[in-house]
Amino acid sequence: MAFDSAETAGAPPPSSLLWFTVPATVFIAAIGLSTLLGTTEAGSVERHTSYDASGAGYRAAYLILDEVGVPVARSRYLVGGKVRWTLAPQKMKADDLAVLSRWVRDGGRLMLADGAGEIAGELGVPIERTTSDVATLNTSLDDVKTIAPGPAVVEPANPGGTTWEFAGGDALVSIHAVGQGQVWLLHRPDALSNKNMKLADNAVLAARLAEAMLEGTSGPIYFDEYCHGLRDRPGVIELLFQPPMHWATWNLLAATVIYLWARGVRFGSMRPLPPPRRRSKDEFVDALGDLLERQGDSAAAYRTAQAEVLHQLAAQVGLPATAHPDTIVSAVRRRRAVSDEAALALTSAGPPGGLVTALKTLDTVSHDILRQPSAR
Repeated sequence: MAFDSAETAGAPPPSSLLWFTVPATVFIAAIGLSTLLGTTEAGSVERHTSYDASGAGYRAAYLILDEVGVPVARSRYLVGGKVRWTLAPQKMKADDLAVLSRWVRDGGRLMLADGAGEIAGELGVPIERTTSDVATLNTSLDDVKTIAPGPAVVEPANPGGTTWEFAGGDALVSIHAVGQGQVWLLHRPDALSNKNMKLADNAVLAARLAEAMLEGTSGPIYFDEYCHGLRDRPGVIELLFQPPMHWATWNLLAATVIYLWARGVRFGSMRPLPPPRRRSKDEFVDALGDLLERQGDSAAAYRTAQAEVLHQLAAQVGLPATAHPDTIVSAVRRRRAVSDEAALALTSAGPPGGLVTALKTLDTVSHDILRQPSAR
């Protein structure tokens, strides 16, 4: 005989179907919207890089240097190596600029083709930008007769630095000492772009510039791709806010805010109090026993409960239901320990110690013997 616990928790109040479905619908719509609108122009993330084969990219310069035997590599780290080419850099964070400036001051050589003036000033070489419509320029290099310079012209705002070579009577590259390192400023930053590399002697200019920068130091020349947003191992948070995931991320955050606003305890409707707990099984047994004793049915009620437990024990030990109680108890004792109190409750003709006490003993027998695995 077993009594199930009467303590049950009240069922939670039903959720509002409206406020459950609205955030889910918004989220699904956000995923669909990000799929349709979250993509960017093909190749836009590689614009102006050594991967970019368009006229504004620098893929030709990288491949030409590689073919003529100049050691080159692409870098997706902010700093590294001894020589770096930073071509058409994007605007960089102040922390990144501080790290790059420290790398130069510690002895790095940086060739800077910064037509927009995004980072030159932060590295200690402020520039002034102008334009020119001259198609070709003669140079002071022996094997570079003319170059196609492009329209952009940059000049150092402050005097100083040494000139590497000239083009059209003006400095083509000026070298500026920054700490123990150097910034090589390309005054015609478009000269190394794909559009101009196929013109005049620009390809030879790239090779001569690379050889000059590697003189007295070890290679390779690192083409800086970090400044274009190409970075190794970006963080998870950074990826979530980059195309094409940024649409889904922002929409999911908006859906989360709506859901929290509706379901939050502070702003949602007040929850009803849970129903009071029901009485425990011990109180139920005490009340039942007291009621049976008052009615004078304690012995008959006890024998009914006793017969049910004996029937289950007999089935467990493989005896017929009609077996004598002493036989059943002896068989059970051969398999597991049975206390004298439990044995008395199973074999007595009446409730030993009172109906309530005897029923509790039977409940203990039911729980400890019938529900536990036998010890063989």
